Amino acid sequence: MGNAMQQLLSGFSQSTGQTEPSCDLSSSAIRLVKAPVRADLSLQLEAMAHVLHTTPECLAGAILNAAIVDLEDHLDEALLGKVQQECQVILDASRPENNPSVVFNSGGT
Repeated sequence: MGNAMQQLLSGFSQSTGQTEPSCDLSSSAIRLVKAPVRADLSLQLEAMAHVLHTTPECLAGAILNAAIVDLEDHLDEALLGKVQQECQVILDASRPENNPSVVFNSGGT
């Protein structure tokens, strides 16, 4: 288990009070993704979320975030470089000026 996953688990262990689920589902810094999860693990996720007083969506997001951080920590330099390059390609492609359907109007009518 990587450091991010250990920190996540530690945070759950220290959380003792019953509180309302709190996770950000609407911030511009958050992206919602759909991911297939085996049925038995989906059941485990739902049960863990209930025990930890959160929602399955929030728990899945926290687990996925930690897993991605840990996975990136274990990539060799060559693969990490390719991932970083691809991130830049994706970011560049998503810029409005690179999207032909977006029209800029600098104050004209």
